[in-house]
Formats: sequence, structure tokens, C-alpha cells
Amino acid sequence: MSFLHFFDEDGGNNESNNFFRKYNIDELDLSSIYDTEELIEIINQLNEEGMHDDALKVARHLADTSPYNTEAWFHLGNCLTVNGYFDDAQQAFQKATILSPADSEMKLNLALSHFNIANYTAALEELDNMLADSTLEKESFFYRGLILQRMERFSEAEKNLEKTIALDPEFPEALYELAYCKDMLGKLEESNRFYQKTIDFDPYNINAWYNQGLVLSKLKRYDEAIDCYDMALAIADDFSSAWYNKANVLAISGRIEEAAECYLKTIEFEPDDINALYNLGIAYEELEQFDNAITQYTRCIEIKPDFADAWYALACCFEANEEYEPALDAVHRALEQFPVTVDFLQLKAEIEYNMQHLESSKTTYRRILELEPDSSNAWVDYAMVLRETGELGASITALQHSIELQPESADAHFEIAATYFALGDDHQTIQSLRKAFDLDPAKKKLFKSAFPELYNQDMVRRQLGIS
Repeated sequence: MSFLHFFDEDGGNNESNNFFRKYNIDELDLSSIYDTEELIEIINQLNEEGMHDDALKVARHLADTSPYNTEAWFHLGNCLTVNGYFDDAQQAFQKATILSPADSEMKLNLALSHFNIANYTAALEELDNMLADSTLEKESFFYRGLILQRMERFSEAEKNLEKTIALDPEFPEALYELAYCKDMLGKLEESNRFYQKTIDFDPYNINAWYNQGLVLSKLKRYDEAIDCYDMALAIADDFSSAWYNKANVLAISGRIEEAAECYLKTIEFEPDDINALYNLGIAYEELEQFDNAITQYTRCIEIKPDFADAWYALACCFEANEEYEPALDAVHRALEQFPVTVDFLQLKAEIEYNMQHLESSKTTYRRILELEPDSSNAWVDYAMVLRETGELGASITALQHSIELQPESADAHFEIAATYFALGDDHQTIQSLRKAFDLDPAKKKLFKSAFPELYNQDMVRRQLGIS
């Protein structure tokens, strides 16, 4: 969010005897200068040259020598603000206002000093107490809008900023802040339009390009969003948030390799950005580069040891590499944080099954079914483990329950066929296979490998419509 320097000092254009006098603070004896105008001229020159510390020294001298001069406190407040001493600046502007209570400019600067220390209620009160001044109307509406925005009173902020733009349609800062308000209010098309107007007047406004990218991402106009992030990065290649959000959009668009490259750029500038590290891990996992993914997830855990999702992702990668011991350890670490997360338990059960820890796998599946008794897929998985342990009747019961929950599940019909076959019930096996093939003809491709004895029988193949 931007903050304007309201003060207009005409600092490098002051003339004295028709020539510009240049001052060097090291050559000045401030104790011998008491002329207010000369001191203000020195302050303006030093600020123009970026010598803000020296300007502050002169401003303090001015306030000491002219304690009842409104301009002295005004310039001191300005110099304190530029140097980041916001609390002291607020006190200086308060004194200026006491000396000139009817001066709207002093009131405005006092309001802005409250703004700088996040005392938004006091800032708003000062603006509300300002006397009507047509010369400051635009600024008054703008800063009222800015303060209300910081208070997250976006509808009120929007109205004030719209009044600002009605007075000055070419006010880039107001256009930018209005665009932000529109975004917060969910008026995305309007927000996009005002960001574009901001850019039209200020094409190097990096925040406008970046925020427009965010809005376009929300509108799912991904190619345009990427163009905006690219413009922001053309202005500042080290803008890590632009790299990160560009990566997110590329990932959403299925451009995973490009996304990974952008996450790497984010990490180049922000090595401990845990979101970038985690998302890079996801990108590598999708690219089946599991070792690279493991590296990123491990880094996440080093930064945040209780990052359950990273432990879970790490377990998935170890399982994909058939490294079951570290996979089981990782999923246990995830479950320490969230012990009733079904996805974590499902992975644990699968790993235990792959390790032939069948009793443990059955126990884990029972826990899953306690949490989600209507999960047809969980009943199928549980039934497969029961079949492995020779509990064929219990496996049939579990599969029948799965089919009751989801009658159109080809997987359930195929698995119950396998269990009937293990029981030696060829009739029920063929009936179940026929149902599975009707629901999903692709299951026929598994018939030869899963039921080689039946596949070799011509009559069975004819019954099932397999040539």
C-alpha cells in the first residue's frame, strides 16, 4: 500500500538575491543562524539532496529558536517523518496544530502522523475535525480512504477514493488504492480495470503489476496473470513474491517444469520460504522426481518440525521409492500432529500392507472405518487385507458392504470376484466379473493376470465376452 508525501516544499527552487545558495552542514554554524526563512531554505535544500539527517539537525535548531512558529514545527515534523521517527513527528505536528488550530494543512499532517504509527482512529478523527478547505479536498478524501482501508472498512474507503478520483481522474495513487479496495470487496473486474488505469499513468508501478496479476489469477485468466508477473519481474528481478505467484499460476495451468523453475527462483531470494519449498516439492513429486521432492520436504521439516503436511508428502515420496521404513516413520510423524486425519491413516495402512505388516494394516483400516464408515473405497481396501490374511468370509462381508454403499463400483465387484475365486465359488466369481466388466470394460485387461486359470477356459471367456 502506498503512502504519499503530502508536503510540497518547493525545496530546490528557492531563490535568494536571484541565485540558488548551496549549503554545507559542516560549514554552518547553526548557533549563529536565527532567521526562520534562511533555516527553512537550508532544510529544503538538504532534503532535496537526500541529506535527511542533516536536515533534521537544522529543523531541530529551527524549532528550538522559534518555538511559537507553526512552520518550524511543521518542518520538524516533516524531517522526523522522513527519518522514520514517527512518534516524535506526531508530537511535532501536534504542536503545529496547537499554534494554528484553524490551519487545515496542519490538521492533515497531524492525521498522517497518526497514520504512520497505526493510530488509525485518531487519524480519522483529525480528518473529520478539519475545517472545510477546497484546496485540500482531494487529499482529504484520499487519506480518509487510505485510513479506512487500513481499518478494513473497505466499502467506506471505496467511496472516499471514488470521490478523490472524481476530483482528479489522473491520480495514480488513488487509482491504485481503489483497485485494492475493489479486490478486497470481491469486485474483481473493477479492480483489474483500476489497476490497469494505474499502470497507464505509472507503467513502472511494480506493485500495480503484481496486484493485477493476483486479481487476474483469481479471475482464472492465467496467461494474462503470468504476463503481469513478468512485467513486475522485468522491473525487479528479485521480487520473490512475483516469482512465487507466477509459479503457482504455472502449476495450476499444468506447466509443472516451468513452475518448478520459478519456485527455485523464489528460493534463490528467500531460501527459507517454506511455502515455496513445499510447493517445489509438490512440483517435483508430480514430475516423479521423488528424490528432489524428498530434499525439499526435508528442508521444510528442518524449518518447521511440526509441519504435518510435509511429513505426509515425504512419506508419499518414500513409498513411491519403495523405501517403506522411512515412509512409515514419516507418516507416524504426521499423525503425531493430526491423529485422526484419514488421508494420513490411509497412507499408513497402505505402507503397512506393502511391508506385509498385515495385522497392523487391518487395525489402521478399522480406525479409518470408525472415522468414515460410509467410505466405499476404505471397505474395499480393508477387504483386500482380510483376503491376504485368509479371512475370506470377512472379506466378502466387507466387499458386500462396499457395494451397498456404491453399487456402481467396478473395483468392488472385481475384488469380490477375486475373493469368491479364492473360496472356489466359480459361479459367483463369473457373475461378479461380468458386473465389473459391464461397469468398466477396462477391467477386462486385468482378467488374464488376476484369473489365469479362468482366462485359459474358452467357455469362461465367451461368458464374459472376451475374445
